[in-house]
Amino acid sequence: MGWLIGTVLAISGVTALAAWFIVRRNPTGSSSSQIMFAVASFPVLSGLFAAVVIAGEIAKLTPQDHRGSFGMAIFAVVVFWFYGLVASVIVGVPTAVVAVGRFRGG
Repeated sequence: MGWLIGTVLAISGVTALAAWFIVRRNPTGSSSSQIMFAVASFPVLSGLFAAVVIAGEIAKLTPQDHRGSFGMAIFAVVVFWFYGLVASVIVGVPTAVVAVGRFRGG
């Protein structure tokens, strides 16, 4: 249960921060584009995290490694990324709509 609460808080925080930044940088932009950029913030961050973890796993490999757990680590990171993507659609869209509306003054 704590994992779900942490996910909701992380997605809400990242999306609200992205909405604040986007509205502050371009206050005359359309609200729909601001909402879409704010919603995309968490999947982009989790994708960057996944890329860093995968690059780290590749960097740790030596020619003598069995590589038995290498595929499982990559699988776990990809599953985490899809989890972040789906959770961002469920939690991030309403958060972005409310946050952009608040920061635009409406």
